[in-house]
Amino acid sequence: MLPGEFEEYQLQREFFIDMIGLAPKAAQLHITSDSWDGLPSLLGTRMMERDGEWIVPLRQENKDFLVQQAQADNLQSKFVHFFLLHEGTEIVASYDGMCTVLVDESFPSYPLLRKKHAAFLNLME
Repeated sequence: MLPGEFEEYQLQREFFIDMIGLAPKAAQLHITSDSWDGLPSLLGTRMMERDGEWIVPLRQENKDFLVQQAQADNLQSKFVHFFLLHEGTEIVASYDGMCTVLVDESFPSYPLLRKKHAAFLNLME
């Protein structure tokens, strides 16, 4: 691991955990299928596959599982790209292993995320 990588993973994990926790109840996490090929086995019945994406509805039990996996094994580092959709709107977009993360102002608690995670977020205007 290169200098600074541990801190970067830690910042990404903290953002991912907050994002999942604050996501609206009807939101869905869309993960591109070019991500870690072990995700379908790990996520099991929590996910469905559609149009080349793995989709996880963010019901509370799924949120709890995702947070647990992020804390235990940096789950978010296994995604190539992921998107959080709510009512047909992309409220979070993450590209290239969280190298670029965009958060729409319509995300609940947007000011909190912006303030707490401004160190690595590129925010949609």
